[in-house]
Amino acid sequence: MKDKLQLFDVVIFERESKVIDTIAGRNMRFDEGHYNAQRRLGTVLDRLNDRYDADIVPAGKFNKGDKLP
Repeated sequence: MKDKLQLFDVVIFERESKVIDTIAGRNMRFDEGHYNAQRRLGTVLDRLNDRYDADIVPAGKFNKGDKLP
């Protein structure tokens, strides 16, 4: 189970290069409350084309233009 005080960001990145295109949500709880990272990820994934993907990452660790590991 995730730490209740730990916050997360939802990032959208290009699949091929893994470079972050945008941050779709910042400083969100993982699965608590109405606005949470899991819910935002589900919403984002439904709207992406095949060129992009999204993931949940620790809050503040990545910015637009960064490359995911």
